[in-house]
Amino acid sequence: MPNISHSDHKAVLMTPTIVTKAEREKDIRMTVRSQDSNGKALAINHTDWTPLYQLQTCDEMVHTFYSTLSGLIDHYLPMLTVKRHTTDKPWVTDQFRRLIRCRQHALKSGQAARYRSYRNQVQRMSKTLQRQYYAKRIEGLRTSNPCNWWRSVKLVTGLKTSEPPLSGLANQIHDGDMQTLATSVNAFFQSVATDLSPLDNKDLPLPPDILPSDFSINSNDLERKLSQINIHKAPGPDGLPNWILRDFSVQLAGPVCAIFNASVREGFIPTRWKEVNVIPVPKVHPPRSIETDLRPISLTATLGKLLESFVGSWIVERVSSQLDDRQYGAFKNRSTTHALIVMLHQWHSAVDKGQSVRTVFVDFKKAFDGALIEEIELSLASYLE
Repeated sequence: MPNISHSDHKAVLMTPTIVTKAEREKDIRMTVRSQDSNGKALAINHTDWTPLYQLQTCDEMVHTFYSTLSGLIDHYLPMLTVKRHTTDKPWVTDQFRRLIRCRQHALKSGQAARYRSYRNQVQRMSKTLQRQYYAKRIEGLRTSNPCNWWRSVKLVTGLKTSEPPLSGLANQIHDGDMQTLATSVNAFFQSVATDLSPLDNKDLPLPPDILPSDFSINSNDLERKLSQINIHKAPGPDGLPNWILRDFSVQLAGPVCAIFNASVREGFIPTRWKEVNVIPVPKVHPPRSIETDLRPISLTATLGKLLESFVGSWIVERVSSQLDDRQYGAFKNRSTTHALIVMLHQWHSAVDKGQSVRTVFVDFKKAFDGALIEEIELSLASYLE
């Protein structure tokens, strides 16, 4: 528009879009599990696991364990349909919502004293929740890399909204259809192992009739591992929450220990513990290709991983003396940092003695591709000759 008075600046007319309160605050229906503290206490404390101990096979024990535990959880901590608003702050909790409802009810019913009491409680809890939320979000930023630092800061300050990490890839190759993208990703991950034949259990040796005492799991050791479970990690496809295993480690150590010992004794892994939820994690941001930019991360059952930790410790204890001291991968208290230190020490020692150093770097982009590994081995052999 023309300038105003003698100013040399043009005027700009902006017409705001009228957004109603209903459009701004959309309701979202979600299904969540009850977090009632009384239900948590009653769920498992008084459970009699005697029928499980009397079963003969590991498969029967696992079926009884999960059916009993699932029934207790569904009874005392049922799934609830709750309403959420798109404008809810990320730090808002169910307890905070209940407090606001009590405050509003007291206001509408004219109870001035109760209203002031709830109003003060809402204000105090609001400040506490905000402080805890932001403190938790920035807790690890001091040690994170600059990319993650800026991403987290933008999310916390509201400069950037969180969106699905693969939304850009879906827009690029499937016109934004996330379901079609999931199907394509699943097909590619399956194709990687299509040339591998399944294992035949008939070729495996039968377990001995009597196992050595070294291969017996103690309930005290298992209770300690259960109490140290990280409840912030995602559970596996068995649907058993990690907080159940940690908070009731004393009550669950006995039946889980019986299942573990039966599994070792029979040489049998329950089907529930062999299933995985595969999560495609981008190698680069943003990902542009399913074949080259996605890495499959498998989420298995927590109990299955605990059993693996016991068996793995037995294996390492017996083969560690036969392994090279320069083996740094897949070993506790060893990492790539130690490998780099040893490598640099050897290089500097050779240079100090007037010797030469030759290195060969191999990038295993497809580490489980047998044809590729064979080709690399032949190339290295010919080079060394």
